[in-house]
Amino acid sequence: MDKPKKTTRETLREQWTELKTLRDEIRVRAHLLGMDAKDALHAIEPEVDRLGQELDHAAEDAATRLAKALEHTAASLRKIAAQTRGDSKRSA
Repeated sequence: MDKPKKTTRETLREQWTELKTLRDEIRVRAHLLGMDAKDALHAIEPEVDRLGQELDHAAEDAATRLAKALEHTAASLRKIAAQTRGDSKRSA
């Protein structure tokens, strides 16, 4: 049986989870290893946080665009439905 394909959002969330897990593991090791590891981790942590914020923002933007597209399409379908109902009344 084939596995269903992952969505982009699922893939991004998995990558984000892996990134946070790696960061947390390195935090523990850095505590034990010393200043070099702590400095390296400290340098990359803002990037991790920025990526998380960017991921959340991108998801919100995508959801907003999708909601607008769905509403536009629904409005078009409602218009067509109303026209076809009107056409069927005229035929009767």
